[in-house]
Amino acid sequence: MPVTAERETLRPRAHAPELHLRVGTRLSIALAVPIASLIAAFAVFEDHANRVRSREEVSREGRTIARTVQLAAGNALRDRQLSDVKSLIDDISNHESILGVRLFDADGRLEYAPANLSRAPVLPAEEVRRRIRTGRVVQERFRVEGRPVIAWLAPLTRPPGPPLGASEILQLESFVEEDAAASSRAIAVLAAMLIVAITLTVLGSPGSP
Repeated sequence: MPVTAERETLRPRAHAPELHLRVGTRLSIALAVPIASLIAAFAVFEDHANRVRSREEVSREGRTIARTVQLAAGNALRDRQLSDVKSLIDDISNHESILGVRLFDADGRLEYAPANLSRAPVLPAEEVRRRIRTGRVVQERFRVEGRPVIAWLAPLTRPPGPPLGASEILQLESFVEEDAAASSRAIAVLAAMLIVAITLTVLGSPGSP
């Protein structure tokens, strides 16, 4: 009888380590789920932030180039050096993020544009004249052959005389999408690696189901 009593006393203790391991596994899973959710939320937030930063950077670059071309073209036209303006347009067009530059006369008609902009939509002359009268650089977005483009139309003035026309910079916005896509892929890979590492840790722990 004493031996039997001892066996009955020890039998419940044999289940204690297994119960402890199961509790540890459940705790690991409970921690892994919110961690994985936080990683996914961070990836989405970082992707959005990268796109916003890239768009702001492209916008600043485009406005700076538009101002530079506006000054250079305006000075050349005041000196009646139209050939210099055309040379400037040819040099800048199709360079890095700049798809091309167009020149409008004082009546709003398209006066010069590189060949690669032949399929880009052109504003009506009345609209160009209206924007010239505002005296401000006007920005708009559209697509050229499926590619997103930012257009910057800058009036060319001759104070105190009448306007000389306008220059228009067409800037490729696809650079933003490419940079954002590369950043998103890097974040997605990092998030996937962390989630896999957490999963393997949980599944490889002793007593995991």
